[in-house]
Amino acid sequence: MKDSLFNIDSRLTELYAKAEEMTFDDESGLYVDPETGEVFDLDAEIATLGIDRKKKLTDTALYVTRLTGDSEMLKARAKAIGDRAKAKANLADRLKRGIAASMVAFGDKKIESDDVMLTTRQSTSVDILDENVIPDEFTVVKIDRSPDKTKIGKALKGGVEVAGACLKTNTSLIIR
Repeated sequence: MKDSLFNIDSRLTELYAKAEEMTFDDESGLYVDPETGEVFDLDAEIATLGIDRKKKLTDTALYVTRLTGDSEMLKARAKAIGDRAKAKANLADRLKRGIAASMVAFGDKKIESDDVMLTTRQSTSVDILDENVIPDEFTVVKIDRSPDKTKIGKALKGGVEVAGACLKTNTSLIIR
């Protein structure tokens, strides 16, 4: 049974920790426990993991590229489907407006068939002609507050402390 990347990394960490507890013998190139005399060949242990670990990393990276490609393809399909749905909804709205305009033009309040019934009704809505001349008592003021990350970043990099913010180091993986 093959080890997972997590198990390989955990085993590698254990091997390094074990080597750190021992003394390195320059002559033999081995680690020796000064108390028990146990000999430990770190290179031999890593060799068994190194190939599997590097193979796991490259295989996982290939899988990531495949998943990324699948994701992009699905996003494109979803966008195409969304565009088609929007086009159909717009066509339905235009046709409804056309039906309503025809019914109003000919004074029809109700049209019925075996399959569908059409009715019109009157309603009112407010149409704003010029927003700038509307009195203040009929307006709502909206305030949008959000941190300016660019400005905060420059201040933090310049040595200024900003309450509620800190610089964070990120590591990204590039797969080509």
